[in-house]
Amino acid sequence: MVAAVTSDSVQGDGTLAVLHFKAKSNVPTLDFRLVDIILNDEAGMPVSYTVVPTSGSHSTPNKPQDDTQHTDSSSSHPSKGPSTSGTSSGDTDSPKNDSQSTKPISFVDIAGHWGENAIIRSAELGLFQGYPDNTFRPDDAVSRVQFVAVMWRSAGSPEPNGETPFTDIGNQLPAFQTAIRWAYETGRIKGTSDTTFSPEKALTRQEALTILHRCAGSETGLETMLTSTYDNAFSDSEQIAPWAKTAMYWGVYHQIISGTTSKTLSPLMNTTRAQMANIMVDYLDRFADVQGRGGENK
Repeated sequence: MVAAVTSDSVQGDGTLAVLHFKAKSNVPTLDFRLVDIILNDEAGMPVSYTVVPTSGSHSTPNKPQDDTQHTDSSSSHPSKGPSTSGTSSGDTDSPKNDSQSTKPISFVDIAGHWGENAIIRSAELGLFQGYPDNTFRPDDAVSRVQFVAVMWRSAGSPEPNGETPFTDIGNQLPAFQTAIRWAYETGRIKGTSDTTFSPEKALTRQEALTILHRCAGSETGLETMLTSTYDNAFSDSEQIAPWAKTAMYWGVYHQIISGTTSKTLSPLMNTTRAQMANIMVDYLDRFADVQGRGGENK
């Protein structure tokens, strides 16, 4: 059951709304639970709240708000172009083996970085491995093939059955090619044309969220009712492509992203490795049980 309520102003004792639910028929034992609350201010940003349960009800703790720096502070850390190609021996060159997974996670270039905790967590999950020089390069842009490799690892590095029509992936490392074949076979990605994948092309933030949204089943919820609110909350909302708007606002609603600043989503900005680590950690926390569906706009 879902209820959506809006209020133009707070009146009286400060109560925003009182919801009453009536059962359609006699129910001997009614087990009614409050599962979630999303409360936004006039700018569309989540705000804290207090739930006061009545007798016999269940209280719900306040969901923490993902602030800008926690989620993706790319305005403070502008993205760069990929520093290495997919054919180099770097982050996404091979599946993470058991001996790698037992090593303590330590990168020499993430101390004090806003994404440090998420980077460590993503490495512990086997999504990223770092580079041979023990760097993570958090502000480098994520390429399409790197993103596919991360998604492939998050699914357990399965072996695909089919081939792809792409003629521009032959120089990629075997693990990269396997990841691309898997992503194409499962519908997670398409090509940049019928025969090209453009593996080294940087992935924008709206492209990354579109893929994740489709991997989660392209399901929509209350975020569709908040479209106009989010449009007004983010000053660059007009930059979001029509095919990506639902996915971007789905990400905001589920706190997978919050913005590069409090007023911007930067949909056309390249996704950095630190942002991708943070987004993937939050995504898997919320949608790990629906891995398996999806695709991507060309």
